Amino acid sequence: MAADLVKNAYERMLEEHGDELKHNASVYIHSDQGSQYLSTTFKELLEDDGFVQSVSARGNSQDNAPMESFFGRLKTAILDMVARCRTFDDAKNLISGYINAYNTEHYQYDLAALTPAEFYQYATTGIYPLDSYFGVPASVMMTNGDLKKVHRRYADDEAERRREAAERKREGRRLIDPLRIIRRDQNLLDRLICKWEESKETAAIQISRLKEIVEKIKKAHEFIVALPAEKYEELKDPLSWRKHEQLGYVFEMNELF
Repeated sequence: MAADLVKNAYERMLEEHGDELKHNASVYIHSDQGSQYLSTTFKELLEDDGFVQSVSARGNSQDNAPMESFFGRLKTAILDMVARCRTFDDAKNLISGYINAYNTEHYQYDLAALTPAEFYQYATTGIYPLDSYFGVPASVMMTNGDLKKVHRRYADDEAERRREAAERKREGRRLIDPLRIIRRDQNLLDRLICKWEESKETAAIQISRLKEIVEKIKKAHEFIVALPAEKYEELKDPLSWRKHEQLGYVFEMNELF
């Protein structure tokens, strides 16, 4: 799982969809906590381009539910078939074939009864895929790929500027965009502030709870020292503590530790 793997995927994303991203707002790149995503190389790549990195909590697949759901479908459908492949290329082609079929042939109720590819066209153009549009056959109209080319032709030069900046960086002539640096620094500090605000709120709640238990312990101490000797002896059996409301703090201690 080398960093180059996700670096290539990232560059392909920018090449194919970079002009669709709004870089004047916080754009999140989400992944799990794989070493390739947490590598310095990938982090610097995101920071240089002004993206906000987001990673799932450790061991919590729900934080990355859309992709984990897809992986589950893929494994259920073809895992046994992959095991029967004789070569790496066969396994690679099998997985690519499944992904292509998933995107272009599998209709999904939650995607307006469209395939993922058709829904993408619908989401980016606002035009629902039909066999014909007011008498004009869909076969003579531009495909989604053609439409994207037209959009790119008249889009701003942001994607080209990024490629040129990346090329200059590779050539050792590092230039910067002041506005991008400012946006990057603001995003970084916003994340740090959010992190510490959450920590402060959590700490305040925890301290308040601990102080409440401390007060209960003080009352339990007063109760114990006031007991006669025979009652004190009874409390040497832990089960007998349940009989006394004044000693109920121990159950809250169990919850904490």
